[in-house]
Amino acid sequence: MVAFGFCVPMDHIIKTTMTRYSLNIVVDDKPVGKMLSCGHATFKVASGYSTIKFVPYGFLQVPHTYRGMILRPGKTQYLYLRPAGDRMYTSHWVSKAEADKRIGEIKQIGQIF
Repeated sequence: MVAFGFCVPMDHIIKTTMTRYSLNIVVDDKPVGKMLSCGHATFKVASGYSTIKFVPYGFLQVPHTYRGMILRPGKTQYLYLRPAGDRMYTSHWVSKAEADKRIGEIKQIGQIF
């Protein structure tokens, strides 16, 4: 599975983000990897219905939890995490072509701190 996103619209407009923070990726309560906000990561998961959490590193950080995600056996899936307002994000499965395009855009975003 490839997960990417957690960028706010301003990051894309000015091609810069203030900072990136670490997210632990947890599938069915088992850590499977890490990624940076406004970034991407590839990791392996078992197939089936799963709960996926993206847990920000640090004290009092609220995880972004997505329940009932269907992980397909033997298939690379692409999960786009986009802003939904009020520090919330939604998740959407997208095609490889869309993932490649959006990951390419994310790679163009610099960082201040």
